Amino acid sequence: ARLLRARLLAVTGRPAEALEQYKTALDLEPLNADAALGYGMTLALLDRFVEARDRLTEGNKTFPDKVAFKWTLVRLLAAAPDDRLRNARRALTSAEQLLGESQKSLDDRVAVGETYAMALAESGQHATAAAVQRDVRATVQKSGGSDDILRRVGENLSQYERGLPCRR
Repeated sequence: ARLLRARLLAVTGRPAEALEQYKTALDLEPLNADAALGYGMTLALLDRFVEARDRLTEGNKTFPDKVAFKWTLVRLLAAAPDDRLRNARRALTSAEQLLGESQKSLDDRVAVGETYAMALAESGQHATAAAVQRDVRATVQKSGGSDDILRRVGENLSQYERGLPCRR
């Protein structure tokens, strides 16, 4: 129940309250991967990027089978608005490793593709990032993905086509 409440608070623009719910969930169950991931992601929503990176790195070690920790960390390294946090080389290397891993769900495959495009763009490979992002868009369209996802994918594609990295 706390996790559902935390997710709802985060998506409705109340990340500080969401963070408290995730913290309580982790206090009750420290090895809850969903709570740990939500906590790290919510730190990023609150522009607490260094803490988010540290939490996601820790989560990646604690839950190595949870691919969401990996791609969320790579996104942070590739697209964080905080210049001190971005690391193009580490992001691209990690994204390439993600591509080599089997992705079970369509959502994971889309997330990994988007993440790879972000890392490519941060590395200055904008044309390749745009091509990857076009493939992601086609996958989302074929699968009947939501308008929100298509909008986000399109916004990032536009950035890459203009030779700009993602900063979200």
